[in-house]
Amino acid sequence: MFKDEETKVEQPAIDQLIKLGWQYVPGASLAPVASAYDSQSGERDYYRDVVLTNRLETALRKLNPWISDENLRKVMREITHPNHAALMEYNHGIYQMLVNYLSVEQDLGKGRKGQTVRIIDFDNPANNDFLCTSQFKIEGANKNIVPDIVCFVNGLPLAIIECKSPYVADAIAEGIVQLRRYANLRYPESDAGAQKLFWYNQLMVTTCRDQAKVGTISSSAQHYSDWKDAHPYTDADIRAMAVPSSTPVGSNAVMLSDVPSPAYLAQAQQIAGGANNQTEITPQQRLLAGMFDRANFLDLIHRHGITLSDLAGKVELTQSEHERFEVRQGDVFFTRTSEVPNEIGMSAVFLDQAENVSFSGFTLRGRPVTNMLEIQFCKYCFSSEYVRKQIVSSCSYTTRALTNGTLLSQCLIAIPPKQEQLKIAQSLDSIDDVIQSKARKLRTTLHTKKALMQDLLTGKVRVNTNQRESVVA
Repeated sequence: MFKDEETKVEQPAIDQLIKLGWQYVPGASLAPVASAYDSQSGERDYYRDVVLTNRLETALRKLNPWISDENLRKVMREITHPNHAALMEYNHGIYQMLVNYLSVEQDLGKGRKGQTVRIIDFDNPANNDFLCTSQFKIEGANKNIVPDIVCFVNGLPLAIIECKSPYVADAIAEGIVQLRRYANLRYPESDAGAQKLFWYNQLMVTTCRDQAKVGTISSSAQHYSDWKDAHPYTDADIRAMAVPSSTPVGSNAVMLSDVPSPAYLAQAQQIAGGANNQTEITPQQRLLAGMFDRANFLDLIHRHGITLSDLAGKVELTQSEHERFEVRQGDVFFTRTSEVPNEIGMSAVFLDQAENVSFSGFTLRGRPVTNMLEIQFCKYCFSSEYVRKQIVSSCSYTTRALTNGTLLSQCLIAIPPKQEQLKIAQSLDSIDDVIQSKARKLRTTLHTKKALMQDLLTGKVRVNTNQRESVVA
């Protein structure tokens, strides 16, 4: 069969990633067999390994030049051998490591204190190691998987791109099914994938050139979305990236057996609907430019909130669309769907004044029809136990929990006088500040305990048993 999946989708994607600043290494060069011949540069010892440990170690030393060999080993082990119960917990735990960093006990000249260890430099993308590879074989519990493209940052597999022929009917749905099978999300009891790869995953992309959609490990098939904006790149920039390299990535000689038959070409042309016209920018090119620019990629992972200064990208809307999806100060947004009922209808209020801001995605907008509610009070009033019980009890649940505007509009809330609302909001804001401060201290204390346990239980630090009260010697 003609290699249109490779030549028309996978190879152009890799070529574009290279132009976006990602280094490319073929999957075969990252195989344990290749590593066996060069132990110094080998990336993996076994096919079941998904982290490129040499690259991770190099990045940790570069970002934390003060770190001792012993603490480096501890951090490496914590990243490569986390201990959780299920895929979602692994993924969340590792995400917290990436964005909130780790802490180790080490004396840098002012006594033994907790020191922050950075895994990724989110402020300076060029400080990190960006690598993409193709046909990266991984050993699963029962079967091997070979994702088309895996993208690593500092040795961690943060994104997977599954490529399908542009001439296959329902190619995107097929790609999503394959990604979910790789992650053991379709039929977990069959253990047909390699779940470990998805402990680290932040983005799952499926593309057939003329369509491209992105999701995460918690996304069901209907929740994979297009990516419309390639900021900061213009259409001219994207077209320039599309100019083929002089030497195709992973190029193979085209054999006579690869040449399609006239019947195949006719069928492909019918399915593609004339998709061979490359003057138009494809959804694949736009998604890769917008999401896999190195700064954008890290921003997608790390960003916790949005301010007006972040709204640099633009989408074109008709007047009716703008009126329907307009965002105003004081609008309250609710999650419309969730994997579990307890997370349905979680709310956030838009605090700024803004023009030409629209919302989309899987959220519901609530807009107060009177001036009875203070904006700051809205941050909290929809999160009370009384309101949350109403939202959760009214939602429907099949494979996911769902709510809608009608159900939310039937919830009752208590509305005190406006002056009291402001006082309540101020009091709760103060408590939130205390909670965040305590949480930071708790994380530091937990890391201190973990480091002390390692020292005590390995005999590096001994306990003095000659005194009435035991103290650390």
